[in-house]
Amino acid sequence: MLHLAMMIALQGAPAAHSAAASAAPTSAVQTARLFPASGTYVYRASSDGQAAGNARIVVARSGASISLSETSSGTVAGQPSSAQTAMILAPNLAPLSYAGRYDAMGKATSSTVSFSGGSATATGMSGTSTLSLVADAKHFVILDGALVSGFFALPAQMKAWGDTPAIAVIAVYGVGVPIAVAPTARATPPAGVPATDVHLSFDGTVPFSEWYNPATLIVDQIDVPSQGIIVTRRPA
Repeated sequence: MLHLAMMIALQGAPAAHSAAASAAPTSAVQTARLFPASGTYVYRASSDGQAAGNARIVVARSGASISLSETSSGTVAGQPSSAQTAMILAPNLAPLSYAGRYDAMGKATSSTVSFSGGSATATGMSGTSTLSLVADAKHFVILDGALVSGFFALPAQMKAWGDTPAIAVIAVYGVGVPIAVAPTARATPPAGVPATDVHLSFDGTVPFSEWYNPATLIVDQIDVPSQGIIVTRRPA
């Protein structure tokens, strides 16, 4: 895990208000081509300017599916922590399965998420829950607390689905919260982010945004301003 504050922030994030206007969703074949290339991606998190953790994500393809494996380390309440997760995405980038193992504050816990049509079964620290696609949500996504792989997939998923609202499954807790893209004005990338990057913002009690390369859909930076958290991509 990278940092407890980000985990708590995202667990409590409520539904956003409305999605920004966007192009029609792309086909599954086009989507598979648009998702970031297979390889290794490294990220570093900071909290109020202090180092908070690191994450390594390996993207691989097997047939029509895409897998993301993440290994992360950092601190929780000042104590060393680590996590390993595995996520499988369908050709249309909807999650097919997710599993995580977390070691923090001397305790080991795990999570699993499986999907069937418009429902998901999530088992985490809070037990097992059956989650449904509510309101105008059309898809599930994984945003597992402070872990990065779910955020890594978001730009490609939102592009594939035309920025439609989704239910974010926070696997470590076995809960789900609605999220939606927030309409925002064009912004200037922050220092250290390529000038050609664009951003994707999500509204709510704890808003967050992602800066990514519009051609490759690779995330360069994740910002949670109210928590002082910044996650940046580093050389692999």
